[in-house]
Amino acid sequence: MQDFTQARPDTIKFRIDNDVFEAVSAVGANLMRDIIGMTDVSELTSANLEELSPEDAGRRLPKVMAQVSKTLGFLDTVLLPDSAQRFAARMNSATEPITLDQAFKVWTWLVEQYSGRPTQPSSPSANGHDGTGTSSTAGALAAG
Repeated sequence: MQDFTQARPDTIKFRIDNDVFEAVSAVGANLMRDIIGMTDVSELTSANLEELSPEDAGRRLPKVMAQVSKTLGFLDTVLLPDSAQRFAARMNSATEPITLDQAFKVWTWLVEQYSGRPTQPSSPSANGHDGTGTSSTAGALAAG
């Protein structure tokens, strides 16, 4: 019999300032399915909506708001109850805020943890070789 059980840590932990937050160690396939098709949220936050024409901003705003809602809902679902409460309180805090940019970074990192791969394409030199220079066998004598 094939066993598909996966070893997992008890929780996934991350820090923002002096707070350590904990999330569940794995999520179900349907929850991942709901977020896999989302546009990279960092792209949405880096796009300055104020610089867009009113027409472009009007077209993008509903998508941005839907993705913000999905992102925050995902975080609320995967964070353990105490962490979810502290995270929400800090998102509402004027003195110790968690910014939307930070929330998106946490979301991106958690998705990477749950999927086992980065949400961004890897760089061309991800294998440690940039395609320049000589190969490791250059200059080696051929066996004869």
